[in-house]
Amino acid sequence: DPERPERPVASWGEPMNSAGTLFSNWRQARPFLSRWNELKSLDFKSPGGAVPKASGPRFRLLRFNPCETRDIQRRADSVGGGIFLLPYFLAVATRAHAAVFRFRGEDALGFQVQTPLQIRRRREAHPIFQNQVGVLPFHLSASEARDLQVAVARLQKQFEESVREGIDGALCVVMGWMRSMPPSIYRKFLEFDTRGQLASFFHSHTGEFLKAVDHIGGAVIRDGWHVPAVSQPPGSGVFFSERKGALTATIAWRDGVYSPADVDVLEASLRSDLLGEVVER
Repeated sequence: DPERPERPVASWGEPMNSAGTLFSNWRQARPFLSRWNELKSLDFKSPGGAVPKASGPRFRLLRFNPCETRDIQRRADSVGGGIFLLPYFLAVATRAHAAVFRFRGEDALGFQVQTPLQIRRRREAHPIFQNQVGVLPFHLSASEARDLQVAVARLQKQFEESVREGIDGALCVVMGWMRSMPPSIYRKFLEFDTRGQLASFFHSHTGEFLKAVDHIGGAVIRDGWHVPAVSQPPGSGVFFSERKGALTATIAWRDGVYSPADVDVLEASLRSDLLGEVVER
């Protein structure tokens, strides 16, 4: 059928890799496995702790107007070099979580985050939600998170190393292996390797939300943003998206993980770094 692709395609993304031999898959997976073995030996902490809690989801929106968004972009370009947004916004989200630990009088130890990368063809229409993703792992020490420029530089270096080594593609192979297992089994592997916490927090920047979509069911879309629910552990997340030149930051958490004062501290840190305000830390 000429209208059907030669290989399966998910969500208008890149063609999914076909299964290779055991040796070729193992060789392709090695960069991620090597990186993961390094990360699992490093200390980190999540705000909700390792013990799962059954609790309701909560969120708070931080909405920035187009003028503020342009200022945020200029600041990100000046600090991060103007090439990739991921290290800058991840650094900002990490520092916000570090601020919460300091407010609580707790030692943050370090921060470990697995950040998704969307895999899709350039210059093509995309669906509302993109579910074909790669993942890159990052780690910051507590001392690195105290300075924004240091944090961005460290994450930028890790990003470049991960892309050069093909870690996102390597993880796709590992995820293929995991699909053959019951979720409860590979979650146990993750919990064992990360001492039950999975990550310090969840994070993503989804880019422009509902690009080129102005109506749904005849109704005009006036605004839109990304509001994912998070699991506990880790119990918290910071997510960014844009709509018509306006940035939105979503703070998501589970009941019992944050107090109202904790969320205020997290928001204040985000606004301070994004808008370049000077605050005493």
